[in-house]
Amino acid sequence: MAAEIDNFKGRYNPLRDEKDTINAWANEEFQRALRLANHSPKPCDEKALFLSLKRSFKNHYTDRFTRKLYKGKGLAIRKIPFSHSIYRDFDGKDSFIIGIMGKIYDSASPIVNYNGHKIGTDKFEHFFGRGRAYYDIIHNKGKSVTDALQYGLSSEHNILGAVMTGIMSYADLAANFRGLFFWNHILMKYQDPLELQKPSGPYATCANGKWLQSMPIDFSIYVDDSWDEAINCSKFRTKAIADKVEKIQLYYESLDPGHKYTCPVLPEEAIGLHTKFGEYAPMIFNLGPVFLE
Repeated sequence: MAAEIDNFKGRYNPLRDEKDTINAWANEEFQRALRLANHSPKPCDEKALFLSLKRSFKNHYTDRFTRKLYKGKGLAIRKIPFSHSIYRDFDGKDSFIIGIMGKIYDSASPIVNYNGHKIGTDKFEHFFGRGRAYYDIIHNKGKSVTDALQYGLSSEHNILGAVMTGIMSYADLAANFRGLFFWNHILMKYQDPLELQKPSGPYATCANGKWLQSMPIDFSIYVDDSWDEAINCSKFRTKAIADKVEKIQLYYESLDPGHKYTCPVLPEEAIGLHTKFGEYAPMIFNLGPVFLE
């Protein structure tokens, strides 16, 4: 089920910052992964370490951390059912996943406030899962950063994005890219592709043949407004779908004329973030247009 979210409806309502809770959950899970990796008969086995971490940080179907985020228990969350969201007018022709299945199963991810950034919890699944795929493409297969980004772009454009859901999420692509940094920071063996923040890590170091956590994980160096679909604008498969979404966004504005609900809601912030990604910006951040055709 797709986890596309409406990051427009209710976005100006207060939402408690959950940075400390989410960081704490991540560090608990990281410790658990290290203990599992240390069961390997080979001292400080990197393969065992990354296998254990992939089991801990991947998606809400296979690990505890992202499952907890998806469920939102204990977190202040905002969850907008598809039937009340900017996608409410989608039908089966627009998107079988959202227009039919999504409305039946109400599979939209909740939104949390992480360090002032209102993001869907699904972004952490992209951060871990696709971020790891990017890492493998670059550091295990010897391909370029551009190759990894093109892989992500193609996925969002095709079966994992616009083809099935009608939506191509650039916020997902931004989370993917930042996940590349996270996986590199586990052992800090390589240079980051861009200096987007102070490098962190290594998170794990070898001591007496065992993996130890050498510094706490703090996602605030990775999470920014590029993970927010209301600032990093999605594209839609057709102009007709984009028009349906804009109609609802304008309706939100009519109810709350003091705030902007069409994308990007913070134009200057969007331009700054686009610039920040440098040569890779076209594959990570969308300032427009909002449809593919």
